[in-house]
Amino acid sequence: MPTSAVVDFTISLPEVNGQEISFDATLSGITSTNCPDNRCYFHGTLRSVASSKYFGETANASNNWVDYVSSPDTEYIKANYYAADIQAGSWFARLKMRFKIDDPNYQGPGNYDLKLRRYTGKSSNFSAESNTLNISLTALIPTPTSTLTPVPTPTASPAPTKTPTPFPTVTTAKTPIPTAIRTSTPVLETIADGGSSSGTPDILGSTDRPKAYTESSASGLLATKPLIVSLLFVSFGLALLSGLFVWQKRNAQS
Repeated sequence: MPTSAVVDFTISLPEVNGQEISFDATLSGITSTNCPDNRCYFHGTLRSVASSKYFGETANASNNWVDYVSSPDTEYIKANYYAADIQAGSWFARLKMRFKIDDPNYQGPGNYDLKLRRYTGKSSNFSAESNTLNISLTALIPTPTSTLTPVPTPTASPAPTKTPTPFPTVTTAKTPIPTAIRTSTPVLETIADGGSSSGTPDILGSTDRPKAYTESSASGLLATKPLIVSLLFVSFGLALLSGLFVWQKRNAQS
């Protein structure tokens, strides 16, 4: 924007200390037209020589840091920018600026242009711009470090314990072996006794002596009873046949 030829607006003696910059600002030849109500507002700018993007913060009269805004409104200018009361048409101050290394417009170590803008407070546009100071900034941009995410260590799951399958207990039942009972078979004989003529056969081995009667002997007797009865029938049949034979022989002789 056009400025009055008699107005001298300059900055000088920059000093860089890390991320902070200080410099002298001088204003002279000011009238009520240049600074209404004898008050003007100031704000600095930084820009890389290889870029057109402005950035930076300027400390106001209350020592509060105010970030760069491309199109501030008048109320914002009056409330936040450095306000200077002009006396006898001139003004001088040591101003401070700083920058953030994580600002997207800061491109790391290199050469940067520093300027100071003057505002009347009646418009959102600046009314004048100072000379340019070329400064060297050396602050390094930190390299982003990747945070290693710990990989969880797999925990081995315990193998299931095999439960033995119970087998049924085989109980061998002892089968009782039958004990053979040895019994004597009675023999039938015809005993020729001089005092007996009845012809009745006697059973050998039979006596009148008492015997111990046990359950096993009773079983033996029951087992041999059918045999005895059979033998008796056979003997009786033989005797009958013998008698019939003798009777027929006698009839034939007579």
